[in-house]
Amino acid sequence: MKYSDPLLVEHLASAYVLGTLTEGARRRFERLRHDRTDVELAVAQWEGRLGRLAQSVPAIRPPARVWRAIEARTRALQTTPARSGRTSWFGLAGFGLGGVAASLLAAYALVMTAPALFLSADQVAMRSGEKLPQSYVGLLTDARATASCWSARCATAER
Repeated sequence: MKYSDPLLVEHLASAYVLGTLTEGARRRFERLRHDRTDVELAVAQWEGRLGRLAQSVPAIRPPARVWRAIEARTRALQTTPARSGRTSWFGLAGFGLGGVAASLLAAYALVMTAPALFLSADQVAMRSGEKLPQSYVGLLTDARATASCWSARCATAER
Protein backbone atom coordinates (compact mmCIF):
# COMPACT_ATOMS: atom_id res chain seq x y z
CA MET A 1 0.00 0.00 0.00
CA LYS A 2 1.08 3.54 -0.69
CA TYR A 3 0.71 5.29 2.64
CA SER A 4 1.73 8.52 0.92
CA ASP A 5 -1.71 8.67 -0.76
CA PRO A 6 -3.87 11.11 1.26
CA LEU A 7 -7.11 9.36 0.23
CA LEU A 8 -5.81 6.05 1.58
CA VAL A 9 -4.76 7.70 4.85
CA GLU A 10 -8.24 9.26 5.18
CA HIS A 11 -9.93 5.92 4.52
CA LEU A 12 -7.71 4.06 7.01
CA ALA A 13 -8.16 6.79 9.63
CA SER A 14 -11.94 6.62 9.34
CA ALA A 15 -11.92 2.82 9.56
CA TYR A 16 -9.59 2.98 12.55
CA VAL A 17 -11.84 5.42 14.43
CA LEU A 18 -14.93 3.36 13.60
CA GLY A 19 -13.13 0.20 14.77
CA THR A 20 -13.62 -1.73 11.54
CA LEU A 21 -9.96 -2.52 10.80
CA THR A 22 -8.78 -6.10 11.24
CA GLU A 23 -6.30 -6.82 14.01
CA GLY A 24 -3.25 -6.88 11.74
CA ALA A 25 -4.30 -3.76 9.85
CA ARG A 26 -5.01 -1.98 13.13
CA ARG A 27 -1.50 -2.79 14.47
CA ARG A 28 0.12 -1.60 11.23
CA PHE A 29 -1.97 1.57 11.27
CA GLU A 30 -1.06 2.26 14.92
CA ARG A 31 2.64 2.01 14.02
CA LEU A 32 2.04 4.35 11.09
CA ARG A 33 0.10 6.71 13.36
CA HIS A 34 2.98 6.74 15.80
CA ASP A 35 5.52 7.57 13.06
CA ARG A 36 3.65 10.16 11.00
CA THR A 37 1.98 13.33 12.20
CA ASP A 38 -0.30 13.61 9.16
CA VAL A 39 -1.84 10.25 10.03
CA GLU A 40 -2.30 11.35 13.66
CA LEU A 41 -3.98 14.52 12.43
CA ALA A 42 -6.36 12.53 10.19
CA VAL A 43 -7.30 10.29 13.14
CA ALA A 44 -7.91 13.33 15.36
CA GLN A 45 -10.15 14.89 12.69
CA TRP A 46 -12.20 11.69 12.34
CA GLU A 47 -12.50 11.35 16.12
CA GLY A 48 -13.79 14.94 16.25
CA ARG A 49 -16.34 14.33 13.49
CA LEU A 50 -17.61 11.03 14.85
CA GLY A 51 -17.48 12.25 18.46
CA ARG A 52 -19.93 15.03 17.66
CA LEU A 53 -22.13 12.49 15.88
CA ALA A 54 -22.07 10.16 18.89
CA GLN A 55 -23.03 13.02 21.22
CA SER A 56 -26.00 13.97 19.03
CA VAL A 57 -27.61 10.53 19.37
CA PRO A 58 -29.39 9.79 22.68
CA ALA A 59 -28.17 6.83 24.71
CA ILE A 60 -30.30 3.71 24.54
CA ARG A 61 -30.49 1.22 27.37
CA PRO A 62 -30.19 -2.33 26.01
CA PRO A 63 -32.92 -4.85 26.85
CA ALA A 64 -32.44 -7.20 29.81
CA ARG A 65 -32.14 -10.22 27.49
CA VAL A 66 -28.99 -8.69 25.98
CA TRP A 67 -27.39 -8.36 29.41
CA ARG A 68 -28.37 -11.94 30.29
CA ALA A 69 -26.78 -13.19 27.07
CA ILE A 70 -23.58 -11.24 27.79
CA GLU A 71 -23.44 -12.60 31.34
CA ALA A 72 -24.01 -16.17 30.14
CA ARG A 73 -21.18 -15.92 27.63
CA THR A 74 -18.73 -14.29 30.00
CA ARG A 75 -19.50 -16.59 32.95
CA ALA A 76 -18.65 -19.60 30.81
CA LEU A 77 -15.14 -18.17 30.42
CA GLN A 78 -14.76 -17.53 34.15
CA THR A 79 -14.97 -21.11 35.35
CA THR A 80 -12.91 -21.04 38.52
CA PRO A 81 -13.33 -23.74 41.13
CA ALA A 82 -14.65 -22.68 44.51
CA ARG A 83 -11.92 -22.44 47.13
CA SER A 84 -12.23 -23.76 50.60
CA GLY A 85 -11.67 -21.55 53.61
CA ARG A 86 -8.21 -23.00 54.27
CA THR A 87 -5.53 -23.23 51.64
CA SER A 88 -2.12 -24.80 52.00
CA TRP A 89 1.22 -23.41 50.91
CA PHE A 90 1.38 -25.97 48.12
CA GLY A 91 -2.06 -24.92 46.92
CA LEU A 92 -1.00 -21.29 46.79
CA ALA A 93 2.29 -22.13 45.06
CA GLY A 94 0.70 -24.34 42.41
CA PHE A 95 3.13 -24.90 39.58
CA GLY A 96 5.34 -22.16 40.99
CA LEU A 97 6.93 -24.53 43.50
CA GLY A 98 8.07 -26.84 40.72
CA GLY A 99 9.39 -23.86 38.80
CA VAL A 100 11.39 -22.66 41.78
CA ALA A 101 12.89 -26.11 42.26
CA ALA A 102 13.78 -26.40 38.58
CA SER A 103 15.38 -22.96 38.49
CA LEU A 104 17.43 -23.68 41.62
CA LEU A 105 18.63 -26.95 40.08
CA ALA A 106 19.52 -25.18 36.82
CA ALA A 107 21.39 -22.41 38.67
CA TYR A 108 23.36 -24.97 40.71
CA ALA A 109 24.27 -26.92 37.57
CA LEU A 110 25.38 -23.74 35.81
CA VAL A 111 27.57 -22.61 38.70
CA MET A 112 29.15 -26.06 38.99
CA THR A 113 29.85 -26.48 35.26
CA ALA A 114 30.98 -22.92 34.49
CA PRO A 115 32.16 -21.25 37.68
CA ALA A 116 34.26 -18.71 35.76
CA LEU A 117 31.03 -16.96 34.77
CA PHE A 118 30.24 -16.12 38.39
CA LEU A 119 33.63 -16.10 40.16
CA SER A 120 36.81 -14.17 39.54
CA ALA A 121 39.87 -15.95 38.17
CA ASP A 122 41.49 -15.80 41.61
CA GLN A 123 38.52 -17.48 43.28
CA VAL A 124 38.40 -20.21 40.62
CA ALA A 125 42.16 -20.84 41.06
CA MET A 126 41.84 -21.04 44.84
CA ARG A 127 38.88 -23.45 44.66
CA SER A 128 40.70 -25.75 42.25
CA GLY A 129 43.69 -25.94 44.59
CA GLU A 130 46.08 -23.81 42.58
CA LYS A 131 48.24 -21.34 44.44
CA LEU A 132 48.21 -17.68 43.61
CA PRO A 133 51.40 -16.33 42.03
CA GLN A 134 53.66 -14.41 44.41
CA SER A 135 53.72 -11.36 42.20
CA TYR A 136 50.59 -9.96 43.79
CA VAL A 137 51.41 -6.73 45.55
CA GLY A 138 49.16 -4.49 47.54
CA LEU A 139 49.93 -0.82 47.98
CA LEU A 140 48.52 1.00 50.95
CA THR A 141 48.76 4.77 51.02
CA ASP A 142 47.96 7.19 53.79
CA ALA A 143 47.02 10.86 53.70
CA ARG A 144 50.67 11.91 53.26
CA ALA A 145 50.87 9.73 50.10
CA THR A 146 53.54 7.45 51.56
CA ALA A 147 53.16 3.96 50.24
CA SER A 148 53.84 0.80 52.16
CA CYS A 149 54.24 -2.50 50.36
CA TRP A 150 52.24 -5.53 51.45
CA SER A 151 52.63 -9.02 50.06
CA ALA A 152 54.54 -12.18 50.78
CA ARG A 153 57.47 -11.06 48.62
CA CYS A 154 57.66 -7.54 50.13
CA ALA A 155 57.45 -8.84 53.67
CA THR A 156 60.45 -11.13 53.15
CA ALA A 157 62.41 -8.44 51.31
CA GLU A 158 62.05 -5.91 54.15
CA ARG A 159 63.32 -8.26 56.83
